[in-house]
Amino acid sequence: MPRTKLDQRNRKYEKMEILIWGGMRAKGMKVTDFFEAVGIKKDTFYSRMKEPENFTIKELRRIGLSLHIPIEDLRQAAIIY
Repeated sequence: MPRTKLDQRNRKYEKMEILIWGGMRAKGMKVTDFFEAVGIKKDTFYSRMKEPENFTIKELRRIGLSLHIPIEDLRQAAIIY
């Protein structure tokens, strides 16, 4: 069966999801603790996860620091080709 555009769009953001959710899981961090550590509201975070290119550098830096993920990895995951 052919892939749909929706499938392709979701796959573009897969790396960001893996980095963030995997980082939280590796640190044993709860989602609420993550929001507090990063200083981002829940609704804003989920909106950004739908369109990672909308993350600000400041948000990516905070995520990277809280989850020990290099900002360059996060930046690359947010870029859509």
